[in-house]
Amino acid sequence: MPSIRNALQCLDVKSGEEASILRETTTEQVIVDAFASGLRYVGAKVTILEVEPNLMGGLDYARYPKAVEEALLSSDLAVALSTFPLHHTGTGDRLEDGIGLKKGGKQFPLRYLDTIGMSKAEALRTSGRFPTRLFWEIMKRVMRKLSEGKDLRFTDQRGTELTAKIRPQKYSPLAPRTRPMQKSEFLTWPFGAWVTHDMVQCDGLLNWDGCVPFGLFDQPIRLTIEGGLATKIEGGHDAKRLKDYIKGIENSTYIPELGIGLNPWSRRFVGEPNGIHEMTRCSGNCLLAMGAGHIPERFGKSHLDGLFRDQTVYVEDEVFVKDGRVAIFDDPELRELARQYGDPDTIFSPVGYLYF
Repeated sequence: MPSIRNALQCLDVKSGEEASILRETTTEQVIVDAFASGLRYVGAKVTILEVEPNLMGGLDYARYPKAVEEALLSSDLAVALSTFPLHHTGTGDRLEDGIGLKKGGKQFPLRYLDTIGMSKAEALRTSGRFPTRLFWEIMKRVMRKLSEGKDLRFTDQRGTELTAKIRPQKYSPLAPRTRPMQKSEFLTWPFGAWVTHDMVQCDGLLNWDGCVPFGLFDQPIRLTIEGGLATKIEGGHDAKRLKDYIKGIENSTYIPELGIGLNPWSRRFVGEPNGIHEMTRCSGNCLLAMGAGHIPERFGKSHLDGLFRDQTVYVEDEVFVKDGRVAIFDDPELRELARQYGDPDTIFSPVGYLYF
């Protein structure tokens, strides 16, 4: 399966390594079998761990049993096939502390891949098939363009007008990948979005099309954002549900993440509530999260990843996305690299996976 081959390329699996697959009781068996078969084919020793699903939205901040956490941290690599992103849970924090910080003078070498709610056969048939090395080339160019301290502007025909300034960040195990993973690193997969955390500045109006755990809203929720906080949440009954859901939770209206979708093969419409993650990866769509951030003063027990569609995005007044079309896909050098996989117009089209 091309998607499993892509995931193994990212993990850089070596014969003899110990690999843990974390599945939930609701994970499709075909996904578990596909990852296990791929890992065993390249010589990894596979252990499959099963847990109950996490509550989407992170409100219970669940942690798995200690034995499960220890099994993950003692592996060379782990694949999380979870409904709600494992890295937004208590166990996820435990893993990130383990791979990013020193413990007893020794750093855990775990390479940790999280499918962030996309462990579904249809996601692997579409977004998971996009060629790994080509996506790395896309991300290299994106990271050069979206360097530290740049100003971003998001706009659309529905009245979205949002500005943000990227926070300068040192290396993080959560950083985007442009190469195979190394020890003590984390990756969300399938590809792929560029995401920035805890912006220096974020202000404006935004039409939010949906979020985890609600899925797509019946009508967009209009967010007024001032100083990095959602100060107004307006719209139909979904807006009321959202306000009730986050009421009384510390930092629940903080805006910790903005992202730009870069995978042309990610599905534009996914009906399940956790399909939001896949739709934010679709090229031309964008991600805005509300709730717990990545800096200590903004920690909390709710983190809602959300979608806003078909944006025009400016980086320092230069068009980066135009009406949902990522401008970098027209870069002559990138298109030439894409030719090894097929016609560039097809590769960068939403239906390219049908011909690959």
